[in-house]
Amino acid sequence: MSINDSLQTRDALAIVHGLTNLSEHAKRGATVIQSGKGVWVQDIHGRDYIEAMSGLWCIALGYGNERLADVAHRQMMELAYYPLTNHKSHPRVIELGFGLLALDQRQLTARPVLVGIFGMPLSSRKKRNLYRIS
Repeated sequence: MSINDSLQTRDALAIVHGLTNLSEHAKRGATVIQSGKGVWVQDIHGRDYIEAMSGLWCIALGYGNERLADVAHRQMMELAYYPLTNHKSHPRVIELGFGLLALDQRQLTARPVLVGIFGMPLSSRKKRNLYRIS
């Protein structure tokens, strides 16, 4: 058993994959992706693939973006994460909010920006909040 087979075997035993037929997955195993650059990703066997879904909409700027990695590293060292609950905030999210407001070309009355981690599972509560703010 090679290290590559070992990764696939361990994946099948330990990881539940969303949007995956688990019976089929148990038979065929995962395609294990190990690296990426731009729109390309490479599996553990050296095969290249175009990543057409931006990592399920989370990698809009592509893989291996050095400028983004440098900024993320600096921010992770300063404050990796802090929730915006219970009247708490932090400088970067405030800068983001004002930057987004500045992009509003309509120049209407400034409205607060709802910042959150959104993706496919946008909850109905968050949707209602977005509609109330806009």
